[in-house]
Amino acid sequence: FAPEDVRVLVGQGIGLPHLVPLALVILEREPLEAGTMALPGALLSALVRPANWAGIEGWSTRIETVCRTVLAQIEADAPDIEISGRAYPAPDRVTAAEITAYINRRSHKH
Repeated sequence: FAPEDVRVLVGQGIGLPHLVPLALVILEREPLEAGTMALPGALLSALVRPANWAGIEGWSTRIETVCRTVLAQIEADAPDIEISGRAYPAPDRVTAAEITAYINRRSHKH
């Protein structure tokens, strides 16, 4: 599978027991991997979406390490992007929020 294939399938929660290890190999090499059709960090965002939390628990230590690496690389307080007079949240801010939600959920379990 290419990173784009992994991102799409993981984002749909398909085949997590088989794809999470592959996703982690990709993310540990390139934490902001997006695939070909998405923004930087899209693979990690797909992986840590709340619907996947139960299915990725066995890899939580490795995933959290990648999450912290990405948080250090992105602009978590990036300003909104204006398109045609409408404000949209910056992709970095959206990714940071998703990653932070995963880390916070993990830290409350211990």
